[in-house]
Amino acid sequence: MPFPEYERFPSKNRRPTGIEFPWIEIEDATFKSFKTDPNALVGCVIWGASGEQPTDRNGNAIGALDNGAVVFNPLELVPRGNVPSILSGEPSVAFRHDDMVVDLTPEELLRFIARVLRVDEFMALREHFGMFFDIHADFYDQGTGRSYNTMASLIGNNPPPALRRPGMH
Repeated sequence: MPFPEYERFPSKNRRPTGIEFPWIEIEDATFKSFKTDPNALVGCVIWGASGEQPTDRNGNAIGALDNGAVVFNPLELVPRGNVPSILSGEPSVAFRHDDMVVDLTPEELLRFIARVLRVDEFMALREHFGMFFDIHADFYDQGTGRSYNTMASLIGNNPPPALRRPGMH
């Protein structure tokens, strides 16, 4: 197996059926439901980190990719007051991918899709769900839980508070 962490941390707390890969669904309190994919999430990280909607090389705003995957600002989502975040207990939005639903605040969602979770957040997700793609060894040190910060170039030198890491100003 190419990723031994999947054997050490088997899947748990999953749904019997999932949504078709690579699709991801995001839902907030206004019942807005975004269908997106991992490529569009890169645009979501840029938008959340910069506060500006990403544009193509001609300066046109990117709202969706050719396959229909939506680009949105995670920090503009409205949390559901009746569903707590698995990490903080605060109101959450739903992130559905494959056979799992991860309830996170908009700020936690931005850290999650930017792959810069705090160590305690990484550990809590791994403990609850077991290993899954978004937290595997390409993105996080499996021993310490520290992010490899693979999207650093998208976040820039002055990230919003939701993306600041210890030691950043």
